[in-house]
Amino acid sequence: MQLLKTRLKDALTHHRGLRNAKALLQHAAGVLRRDRVQDLLAYQGAESKGIERRVNPHRHGGSLLDEQAVAPLLERYRQIYDGDPVLSRTLILKPPGPDGEKGVLYVAFEYNLYRLLRGLLDPAALLSRYDLVLSTSWSPTSYALLEWALHRVPGTLYLEAGNPAEMAKLEAYHPRIKCVSTMPCEWIHPGNFAPRPHAARTYDVLMVANWAPFKRHYELFAALAKLPASLKVVLIGQKEAGRTAQSIIATARDLGAKQELEVLESLPIQRVREIQCDSKTAVLMSRREGSCVAAMEALFANTPIGMRSDAHVGSRKYVNEHTGRLFNPRRGIHHELAALLEAAPYLEPRRWAADHLSCHQAITRLNHELKDHATGQGRRWTRDLAAMCWNPYPTYVREADAQELRPLYEGLFQEFPGVFTSNLIAPSLSPAVELRAS
Repeated sequence: MQLLKTRLKDALTHHRGLRNAKALLQHAAGVLRRDRVQDLLAYQGAESKGIERRVNPHRHGGSLLDEQAVAPLLERYRQIYDGDPVLSRTLILKPPGPDGEKGVLYVAFEYNLYRLLRGLLDPAALLSRYDLVLSTSWSPTSYALLEWALHRVPGTLYLEAGNPAEMAKLEAYHPRIKCVSTMPCEWIHPGNFAPRPHAARTYDVLMVANWAPFKRHYELFAALAKLPASLKVVLIGQKEAGRTAQSIIATARDLGAKQELEVLESLPIQRVREIQCDSKTAVLMSRREGSCVAAMEALFANTPIGMRSDAHVGSRKYVNEHTGRLFNPRRGIHHELAALLEAAPYLEPRRWAADHLSCHQAITRLNHELKDHATGQGRRWTRDLAAMCWNPYPTYVREADAQELRPLYEGLFQEFPGVFTSNLIAPSLSPAVELRAS
């Protein structure tokens, strides 16, 4: 009964028709109350281009919404800021140049954009020197945050969408929003992975996902209940939404998963990669999130990925006959997973991924797009972007770039000490917890 309730709630949450109906109701409420903020909420939730055009608060070139009206929608970002206002996961990809040539600042995740713009008394003092590229963590992203940011960002706000399906929607929202074609899941360095031969791998099925409900571990466990007990399954995650490794194991047993489960919590990135390179298949069960970097990391570990065919996840774009399988839920996830396990020895996802989505291709595309846009506006571009990858957060590929740009971080720290640190290196993860359930 609990599984049925969970599946019913899940189906209602992701039902496209219901999401569109909610958007229309919010729009109607906004018309009655003369409240354009309702249109902002409607636009974020809408999943039809016709409805998006109808509810867009800027559809007739309307002015930006009042900041005070939007502020209540940013409460979760305010709480993060109050707890820790210092910027993280941010890189200088290009220094400012002579004669007004702007640098490029890459900001990962919406809460860091809030930290940056909230912490600066005068954002123009920084943004007159740097263009911003915001890498979003979810799709749809927070349109309330974008609305608020447009008040503070002069000129163009560049966005790296979590899903290519949202790019047109983002750019249609406001004329000062421009999407780049890269996704967060593309910034992977092939050299960080050393795949083992398929026959020598330890684990049959891997799932890298935090323990939050939207990752839908329950669907994997329900499938495992119908598959052989001999399968070796490893789960890597971290605490989220009050859920822990222990609660994940309890859920697996409640749903009848009879395999030996290895549940690993808060592992360092190198250990995660070793297990990715030691697994025969990987799965992602989410119905909706951002781009999901872990799914594409599996490909560079030469581990085929399985994902729902109806998943609103950016990395679904790269699941094909070379890299894995898109699961048809109507056929049964257990049947689809069994088919992936059977096909896995014959797939070579790493070879395809290295040709299409590594950090090397991503930086070339991003550089080309930003350069074209700058020169198209008559602005100077005399220096290209520094190479970047996620490790597990944004970092430089070349140590020489880090050393050359370090004085800029120190200068920003001196100028904006409440926002910048002298070294924006991501903190290490918490100590690992390993559990085994027989």
